Formats: sequence, structure tokens, C-alpha cells
Amino acid sequence: MINNHSFALLLIAVVANLWSGSSAAADDTDGNVPIAPLPAGRYACQVDTVAGKQGLALIQAHDKQEAARVAAGTSAVTVAGGSSPATAVLQCIDVSRESFTDRDFQKFYREMPM
Repeated sequence: MINNHSFALLLIAVVANLWSGSSAAADDTDGNVPIAPLPAGRYACQVDTVAGKQGLALIQAHDKQEAARVAAGTSAVTVAGGSSPATAVLQCIDVSRESFTDRDFQKFYREMPM
């Protein structure tokens, strides 16, 4: 059971900790909070774009469904060589083991400098 004195001391310690700029979150020696690692999955998504051209969005995600959700709101490199926001996702592939079903788009993807 915490009495009023213990609670007051705990509150002072928390306030002092916050005031000093430190936090309960782990930080490294230079004071920066570490960033979580990126998801391991690498996906390439064929999308329709605002420009009216198909485009390619390269996405890191946990799974193909997440990749499709992310691709739907990202900018893609179009087959015409420009950049345009995606409006719809046509297909996402795991780059380590899949190919696009559209042969022309697969060729565009293969020839894309990375």
C-alpha cells in the first residue's frame, strides 16, 4: 500500500525525471531514441496512378496485404518515367520469389535501375 508520503516521493521522482529531459523509453548514449527496424518483407506493387499510367511502388512491409495498403497511398514511378500518386493497386509481388503476371510490366520492373 502506498501512503501519501511514498506517493509524494514517487511523484517528485517522476517530475524530476521528466524535467531533466530523460524518459522511461530506452535511449542510446547520444540521447536519441532508437528507431524500430524496418519490416523484412520486400514487395513491388503494380499500381494505377493519377497520371493515368501504370506505375511501380517498392514497399517494405510485414506481408503482401500490408504492402498493398501502403502502396495505395504512395507515389509510384510510372512506365512513362515520371512520378505520380497511386490510385489503385493491381498486384503486389514478393521480390524474392514472385513475378508480375503482366509480362510487359515484369519487363519494366526488371529493367528498372535500383
